[in-house]
Amino acid sequence: MDPLTHLATTAAARGASRAERAHLARALGSGRHALVLFYSKNCRLCRALQPVVDEAEACEADWMRVVRVCTDSDQEWAPEILHYGIEHVPCLVMLQPGGNAISKSGSPRNLQHMRETLELLLKQAKAQL
Repeated sequence: MDPLTHLATTAAARGASRAERAHLARALGSGRHALVLFYSKNCRLCRALQPVVDEAEACEADWMRVVRVCTDSDQEWAPEILHYGIEHVPCLVMLQPGGNAISKSGSPRNLQHMRETLELLLKQAKAQL
């Protein structure tokens, strides 16, 4: 099973909300790159990064979809956290249409660092189009 299908089916099996499953299914079935944002609701930097990711999603909608994964329930998303080696939030992972990770952000320092990292991930993914 490819990584994107695994992400969708394991989320569904663990009882992710209907809205989360629907959004995930749309993103995974789009045949486009996917930017996965791992975040926590209690993280200030994560909240500050949301509008930046929203803007990137709107600007790059022709070739990329965004999937948001809230890590507050480690059990719910444990397979994805382990699979992608998520050690900190926020964390951005860029996936190819086939589901393979092509790049990932490192340890977050501040909002400017995360903006720059997002720009780099987008640039790297666009180079593969």
